[in-house]
Amino acid sequence: MQFLMNLFSTIVRILLRLAMLVVGIIFALVLLCVGLLGLLYVLLKALLTGRRPVFMTTFMQFRQASQQFKPRSWSTRQSANDDPASTREVIEGESVEVRDDTALPHKPEAPRH
Repeated sequence: MQFLMNLFSTIVRILLRLAMLVVGIIFALVLLCVGLLGLLYVLLKALLTGRRPVFMTTFMQFRQASQQFKPRSWSTRQSANDDPASTREVIEGESVEVRDDTALPHKPEAPRH
């Protein structure tokens, strides 16, 4: 009797494992088909309207914005000819503090020495 119970439980376990494997494969295939249909819809819409998909332009903007934060070595920063800031002239000037004391709600403090 023990032999029959062990055989029955082994067969049931194998069948349950196979059933779960089949359910997992079906789920993966359905998910893949939904993704491909969504991609097909987006591409057909882009072809019919003549506009790029929104996700493509968004990632291109992120890539262009991230280029300014790309790390470079000091030697390439100093010798970069493609940088428009390096070709500009430096303008020197003297900074002067402009203060309108009449606009302040309180009296200006006396300078401390």
